[in-house]
Amino acid sequence: MDPTYAVFCGIDVGKGEHHAVGLDPVGTRLFDKAALPDSECVGVFCQAAGVDE
Repeated sequence: MDPTYAVFCGIDVGKGEHHAVGLDPVGTRLFDKAALPDSECVGVFCQAAGVDE
C-alpha cells in the first residue's frame, strides 16, 4: 500500500448490499461495515475521508 494516502477505502459491490472497509497506511482497520444499501455508500467514504458529501 502507498503510505502517502491517509485512508485506503475499498468496497465490495453486490447486487443489493455492499461491504466497505477503510484502512490507514499501515493496514489498521479504521472502518468496516457490511450490508450497506446503495444510499449509504457515498456517505461512508466521505466520513472516512473527513469531507462533506
